[in-house]
Amino acid sequence: MNLVFHEAGHILFMPFGDFMTVLGGSAMQLLIPLVVVIAFLLQNRDPFGASVGLWWLGQSAKDLAPYINDARLQALPLLGGVTGRDVPGYHDWNNLLGRTGMLAWDTTIARGVDLAGTILLIAAMTWGGFILWREYRRHDPGLYDGD
Repeated sequence: MNLVFHEAGHILFMPFGDFMTVLGGSAMQLLIPLVVVIAFLLQNRDPFGASVGLWWLGQSAKDLAPYINDARLQALPLLGGVTGRDVPGYHDWNNLLGRTGMLAWDTTIARGVDLAGTILLIAAMTWGGFILWREYRRHDPGLYDGD
């Protein structure tokens, strides 16, 4: 699912220039789950749904980390079965970090994004688990007994 939003982000961010077109894929991959969190909280007033969205955000960040980590090496297979080395200019994070002079920081940035993803996953599961535990404590024990 992340790939669909990632690729759509490139298209949606095109009006904002080449740099934003490249960044748009990763940005959209993170923005969609964030919008889900906000929508469940503010629109639906559903904190459990928001916790699932937060889990998705964490998972999406962890999904992005290996791609960032690969910016210099460009060995990961990308969409179309090629690598960044096979098609120069094809690897988003090589482009982004190269243009900003931060290519040497790829592994450090990737570790930070991966850690943020892990923290979000733990927070989401803790939050969702707490909501389920609280609802379980409130439930009527006779509700499902056929009484």
